[in-house]
Amino acid sequence: QSLLTTQQDPLNIMPIFINFSAQTSSSATQMSIEAKLDKKKGKKVLGGPGQKKTVVFVDDVNMPIQEDSGAQPPIELLRQFLDFGGFYNRPLPAEGGKAPKIAGAKFFWKDILHTSLVCAAAPPGGGRSPLTPRFMRHFHLFCLPRPDEDSLRVIFEGIVLGF
Repeated sequence: QSLLTTQQDPLNIMPIFINFSAQTSSSATQMSIEAKLDKKKGKKVLGGPGQKKTVVFVDDVNMPIQEDSGAQPPIELLRQFLDFGGFYNRPLPAEGGKAPKIAGAKFFWKDILHTSLVCAAAPPGGGRSPLTPRFMRHFHLFCLPRPDEDSLRVIFEGIVLGF
């Protein structure tokens, strides 16, 4: 995150940071992305402000809980974005209620331009689920081994003694 934040002006990028949890929904993920993007050509094309490229950084991408069918809707939304370059709009909630208006809703496709996705994930276990090959095929993997005990001691001593 700090790399994207410090390099956003020289690289002409706008970072969007999203932290997934077990309760993350696909609608919250979509709203987080759309809220930071500008409409480019009407309401059907979105992109970074001005000529900026957008980088969406998702931390803990494998945290959303799996449904009974095994699907993880926030991850499927990201996969749809990677496969097709966008996603469909969502109907607005009904007046005074939480259920969306679906009858008569106009669904349309939203293209997202000049946007890349970067994700971070820990190994499965402890609430984290394995990611599907359909999603993982879009990424280059960069794995870091667990540091040994001496390295962890140096890191955390520096943090604790710094206070």
